[in-house]
Amino acid sequence: MDIAKEIRMQSSREYKVNVENVSIHILADYANDFELPAKYRQGFAYHYYKIIAVITGTVYVHFDKIMITLNQNDIILITSGNRYVVHRDNDATVYCCLGLEFANNGLKDCFNYYSRLAKIFAKDYFVFENKKHILDSIQNCFEAVTAENAGAVGVSVHAMINEMTKVDENNQVLSHKEYKSDMSRIHKINMLIHSYYDKEISLADISKLLYLSQSQTNRIIRQHFGMTWRELVIKKRMEVALWHIANRDWSLAEIASFVGYTSERGFYTAFKKYYNKAPGFFRNKHDLVDAMLLAQKTNIVR
Repeated sequence: MDIAKEIRMQSSREYKVNVENVSIHILADYANDFELPAKYRQGFAYHYYKIIAVITGTVYVHFDKIMITLNQNDIILITSGNRYVVHRDNDATVYCCLGLEFANNGLKDCFNYYSRLAKIFAKDYFVFENKKHILDSIQNCFEAVTAENAGAVGVSVHAMINEMTKVDENNQVLSHKEYKSDMSRIHKINMLIHSYYDKEISLADISKLLYLSQSQTNRIIRQHFGMTWRELVIKKRMEVALWHIANRDWSLAEIASFVGYTSERGFYTAFKKYYNKAPGFFRNKHDLVDAMLLAQKTNIVR
């Protein structure tokens, strides 16, 4: 079998997400279930950046003129176009691989993740030595992508990028005040709202995805959104429902199901309470819908 084709077969799960000012295309690569045969030890070049994180054991990365040895909690970032091959010390070694492409999406961002990522990937490779906190974020990201958990992917990618960009070129962890800001958490909460508004997910569930306590999560949401998590979910459901009522020929039952209600009656009651008018009032009234959506919009940064 063509080795390039075989590797592509191992890279079937992928997601595209936005983290602050970076658009990221990430895919789960092979992990322990596939190794290049000896005859390919001269290396193979990928068109995307590669992240290799060692969970246990020792992994060797062979470049043209050098071999990098990675031990437990070590991570290597390899720039696209470089020829290399990876193999384990033994079958007990566990590691994971992620493919990564990124671009500047043009959004303004106080963290400037794009420039930091570009700096990290400016060299042929960059090694994070014994960085357990980065390894954990990469492993969470790998597991979220392989499990096809869309909500967790966005959160884990954000955590991974945040952790990687905290390390300087000397492998020292930065401690700037900006990393203590709640802004990154606000971004995660926005992603979670988009991913889970149509599902029954509690504040406790969201807190676990954010790796925060319920009290911390509740404080951040109330402070920056001015409402509870449940109210945020309802707000998102009503906005999505309003758009579909004005722009689709769907029945109320179909719209109710789409935004997460189990019954048409429950949706009708919630919608009328929220907008003070029945759903039928908004059929084909695009201009009015735009005006009401603008009026309902919440400024998330106070």
